[in-house]
Amino acid sequence: MYFKGKKSFWFLLAIANVFIMGILLWGIYGNTGCPLNQVKKPHLIGASYMTMNNEFYKIVSEEISAKIEAEGDRLILRDPALDASRQIEQIKDMMDLNIDVLV
Repeated sequence: MYFKGKKSFWFLLAIANVFIMGILLWGIYGNTGCPLNQVKKPHLIGASYMTMNNEFYKIVSEEISAKIEAEGDRLILRDPALDASRQIEQIKDMMDLNIDVLV
């Protein structure tokens, strides 16, 4: 009988130890947000659509813009007006501005 009690004790101790280690590891590695003293650097996002005359691209642009602004980032929007060479130049200009993402 004494052996069963000792075995149960060590088993419960091992389970408690695993549980505590899990909580500690989650506290260290599970936090994906920024610490309170660290400010998130805003991203600069460039967007170039075929044309802004099409209602589809207007809606897409509005939705993307709303999400970008909600995250505290900035959007640069260019309209090449169906001119491929103009779009290439606009994209190069945005890359010179060091955009983080191109849509």
